[in-house]
Amino acid sequence: MEKGKKERSSSAESLNELGIIRQIAERIYPDNASGPLWPGDDAWAGPPDADGMVELATDDTLVEGIHFSWDIFSPGDVGIKLIYACASDIAAMAGTPDYALVSWAVPKNTEREVIAGIAGGIGEACGELNISLVGGDTVATEGTMVLTAFIRGRVESKQLCRRKGANPGDIIALTGGLGASWSGLAYLRGRLEGVQGGLSFESSVERHLHPKPRLEEARRLAQTGLVTSMADTSDSLSTQLYHLCRASGVGVEIEQESLPLCEGAKTAADFLGVEPLRVALGAGEDFELLVTLKPDAKIEDIRLPADLHFSVIGRVVEEDRGLSLIHAGSRRPLEDTGYMHFKKSEDDIYSILQ
Repeated sequence: MEKGKKERSSSAESLNELGIIRQIAERIYPDNASGPLWPGDDAWAGPPDADGMVELATDDTLVEGIHFSWDIFSPGDVGIKLIYACASDIAAMAGTPDYALVSWAVPKNTEREVIAGIAGGIGEACGELNISLVGGDTVATEGTMVLTAFIRGRVESKQLCRRKGANPGDIIALTGGLGASWSGLAYLRGRLEGVQGGLSFESSVERHLHPKPRLEEARRLAQTGLVTSMADTSDSLSTQLYHLCRASGVGVEIEQESLPLCEGAKTAADFLGVEPLRVALGAGEDFELLVTLKPDAKIEDIRLPADLHFSVIGRVVEEDRGLSLIHAGSRRPLEDTGYMHFKKSEDDIYSILQ
């Protein structure tokens, strides 16, 4: 190796999560690396059947020590979050989940009560979302626990929502508040002890442990005929904006003052000395809906639950204008600051909670 040149890393960390997915796609579909394996959506969508229904399929994985820890989660919490997180992908396509498979790798020394608790949580979440659990797989492991849920769903083809479809001039809107899960995690890790004012973080904790998917809200949005694209914010707002722009071939302008940071996140950011904007753009696992709407859409006419905040946060622009953040009349590039597996985490919003 020549002096002064860095040796190229051959580890997964050098690729990051999206790089690994692209490598798989390129090898299976060498003539179309953006083909069936990389649809650019939260879930796979099949062709319409004779009744005009589209089948959806997705999976999600929780890893002990990465997605949950036993000092914060009860076994029931883990089972609930597994199903809720996976079903959120179906919500992002405006679908209805119908059946699930669950596979898990269980450490040999796991207590029976833990296994029963996780199973109970899975059953509770499936019952609440009207999902039939029809099978799966169970194996022993010498490592940490790993759980994977596969969920199938269905949606009418005319109401199917994808990341692809946004057009310049479209309105960008968001359900709920940003940073709820992040502030819930901060509270559960004991990082907010001493917060003044008596603020309760119950709703933030609930959003972190039990992020109920916006299934009904997504269907209501799709039924308006105004949605041009949709995704969930599981990987952070900034990451999902990049996904949407890549899939639709557009750019975005986001109004910083319009970003709906939840009260718990505002308080946590202030207490921890974190710029609120970092939380709004980089915090994930809120599982809210990021949607683009036709330019003539009137937000006040969209019927969503009365207690659900629905905010306009920007607009879609031409692709060559990129992704921008607008603040006090000035413009700057909007960077993808969300969490990504295999990426070093010194700069992400979760590193300060370690």
